[in-house]
This record gives sequence, structure tokens and C-alpha cells, in this order.
Amino acid sequence: MPDATVTAGEDHVARAARAVPRDHYIGHPRLGAVPQATAQGAIERDLRRANVRPGHKILEIGTGTGLTGALLAELTGPSGHVVSVDIDPGLIRRAHALHAERHVRNITLVTGDGNKGAPGHGPFDVIIAWATPTVIPRAWLDQAGPGARICAPVYYAQTTRASAHVRATVTASGGLDAITLGPASYVDMGGEVNTNFTVPMFYIDAVRSSGGRPSWISVAWRGRHPGHDPQRALEMLAEPGHREPRPLAPDTAGHRQAWRDFRAYCAALDHGSNLTSHGTPDGGNAIGFSSGNNAAVLTDVGTILASTAASPALAKLRDRLDDWENAGRPGLSTLNATAQDKDGDLVIRLALPRTEHRKIRPT
Repeated sequence: MPDATVTAGEDHVARAARAVPRDHYIGHPRLGAVPQATAQGAIERDLRRANVRPGHKILEIGTGTGLTGALLAELTGPSGHVVSVDIDPGLIRRAHALHAERHVRNITLVTGDGNKGAPGHGPFDVIIAWATPTVIPRAWLDQAGPGARICAPVYYAQTTRASAHVRATVTASGGLDAITLGPASYVDMGGEVNTNFTVPMFYIDAVRSSGGRPSWISVAWRGRHPGHDPQRALEMLAEPGHREPRPLAPDTAGHRQAWRDFRAYCAALDHGSNLTSHGTPDGGNAIGFSSGNNAAVLTDVGTILASTAASPALAKLRDRLDDWENAGRPGLSTLNATAQDKDGDLVIRLALPRTEHRKIRPT
């Protein structure tokens, strides 16, 4: 007889989410909360991408609140095991206490740099991360078992927050196969505890503060154009000479989803050119193009900011938006992803699904 408590159509992730009390980990009455907690919808989405099954041995990168480790332990069951790594010893101690209260026994907690994985604990069937590295570390690949899955947010361009959720299979030669992309918005993963959640850890080229609210800029052209200063480009965007509305959807949520696809499209064409990421003082994000002489970006709330109405960067941004629209709005679900060797690690880069030539407008 089917379990009467299981909702019709409910999958294994939804059942695990019902079995693991979120409030126990997010806002414990004695241990309190933590500075950052991933939304439940994003957790369940990425757990489905990982496809954890009973008996799997799992490496979790980013213990955080302990909630995701508890969900993984529920999914893999008593015949499986989770090894959860976090660089913050305080989070490890907190998660240990919370798991102990619920008698979760199929999980091991390790304090360490997630880039190094969990030496001596593998091989793993699934490696899942909740923080964003700039590359797929070689240590993860070395600790993966045959045919293991890696599910993690990873940068796909050398500009801040240009990242996606990567799902891939580890090959016998230590490469990646069957790479698929999805949305992701997780904190950066470095070799030290991250205590600044307003300015990202990677690829920041200039920072500006106004009224205690920081803004920042990240440029793919760093170091390639002598005399061009990212700080000047940031100043132009902080006090833009031109603004225009450019929503990509009727509502904010729809715009942001389309905006992420447009950002990925730009990276597929311009990751080695003038691609620019910008963090606005209100905590928002923008993508576009710049040089030391002009700048233009589209924000994640649907406004174009430009140094002037005649800015070459603005013309390039408009052209790129038109190209993207005419191409059917390709994005994370349709762009191709490749894994390229970089000093033993693997970098993720994007490309259009078929060979297309685009004229790169100078900025």
C-alpha cells in the first residue's frame, strides 16, 4: 500500500525536504542563525540536478547551515555517507551540534579548504558544492569515483559573478563530459573564510563607496590596455550621463532570469574582450562593456547605465541585445559549455550552440 503521507507526484527531493526540518538548521532556538542561508527552492533545484540516490558516497563543499548536509544524508540513506567540508570551523561546530540533536549519523564534517576536497575520504559518487570557485579544482576530479557527477556553481568568465551551475560526469581520464548548465547564485569560494557579502572575492578591479554603500567593477580587459583604468570606468557608471529603460520581461523576476541568459550570451562572445560586470550601490548587478574611456551596462532590474548617450560601449550593448533577441535569446540552457585544462584544474567556458560570427564593436 502506498504511503498515505506522500503527496501525489512528490519526488525523492521533496520527500527529503519534508523529513528534514529547515527551521532546525536555519534559525535554531539555541544556536541561532548564520549570515547566509540558501533559499529552499534553489537547494531543492540543485539537489534534483545532483540526482543523489540511496547508497551514494557524497562530497559536499560548503557545510553552511548544515541543512544541505542533512538533506543529502536523508537522500543517500543509511547505506550511503556524506562528507561535508567547510573552511569556517564555527560552521562545522554548529552543524555538528545540529546533526547530533537529530541523530544524523551518516555524515562526517571536515574543516578545510573546499578547493582541496576531502583527501582520504573518497572516492565519491557525487560532488556537490554550494559555493562558487573560479575553476573545477583538480582535487575534486582526483577524488571522484568512476562516472561520478560534479554539481557545482562555477565561473564561466573572468568577470565577477559570471557563473552558472554546472552538472557534469567525470571521465576515466579525469575530464568532464555531458556538461549542462543551470542558474546559480552562491557566494564565492576562496581559501579563507568569507566575511564580506557585499563585495565579491574574485576579479574585482575597482571599488567605490558612497554613503557606506560599496559599488564595484570587474573588467575582462584588465592589464591589456595600458592607460585604461577600471576605476575611471566605475566612476562613469556611478554617475552615468545617460539612462534608459530596457526591461527584458514584464516583471522583475522574468527580467532577471532573461538577464542571466543575456549575461551568459555576452560571455560566450566576449569573455576575452570588453565584458564588464558592475555591482551597483543598492546591491544589484549589471553586465555590459567598458574601456577606460566609456562604459555601458544593463542592470538586473532593467535599466541601462552609460557614460554618455554617444558612448561606443552603449552602441555595442544595444547591438548585443539586438543580436541576442534575433538569435532567440540563447542562454544557459542552450549555450555550449567546455572544460579546458588550466594548470591541472578545469575552467568552464561558453560558446554559441553553432558557429556564428559576430563583429566585435570596439569600445
